[in-house]
Amino acid sequence: LNLIRELIRRGLRVFIGHTQAEPVTLDLAFEAGARHVTHFPNALDPLHHRRPGAVAWSLLRERVTMDCIADFHHVDPLMLRLIYQCKGASGMALISDAIRPAGMGDGDFTVWNTKIAVRDGVTALVDGPSAGAIAGSVITIRQAMKNVVSLGVPLHEAVKMASLTPARVTGLDHELGALEAGKRADLISLDDELEVGLVVRGGEVLLRR
Repeated sequence: LNLIRELIRRGLRVFIGHTQAEPVTLDLAFEAGARHVTHFPNALDPLHHRRPGAVAWSLLRERVTMDCIADFHHVDPLMLRLIYQCKGASGMALISDAIRPAGMGDGDFTVWNTKIAVRDGVTALVDGPSAGAIAGSVITIRQAMKNVVSLGVPLHEAVKMASLTPARVTGLDHELGALEAGKRADLISLDDELEVGLVVRGGEVLLRR
């Protein structure tokens, strides 16, 4: 808790993750300044009716935001719908957690000096006691948007989950995340199939179809 306070004092953002902490401890972390849970609910103790843990706490605690890997492998579609119902587009950010093989298709790769296999878009450790465990993601944010839209999330809210919400979470919404005067001119346009038609970075057109 003292570390959280010190990091916050220095202007850093502290995220909760990979934790078995009970709600009482998480309340203390919240008061110390930790207000966001990363790659929810992966690497948290599973929800249990007598040990609700970080999953129930995060879903119900007001002013706690979270990000999710919406690839349908890390988090089941039904769980993604539950998270969205509880937190809405302002409380749920989309992330990729992508590793180096992203966009390279299926194959065997070495990442972090570790052998990782990618099959049908799912990553897995090849060797060791954790063989078979998911090891990062190869999803893009665009595909994550398409996935949550397929679950009934309105397109404009899916866009918010991929832009303004993560900008707010990281404290960069004064510079990024929306089309407003004074912010960076970083933008893309998407067609009806959510395929990219235009890419602009810092006001410079990088791609136009």
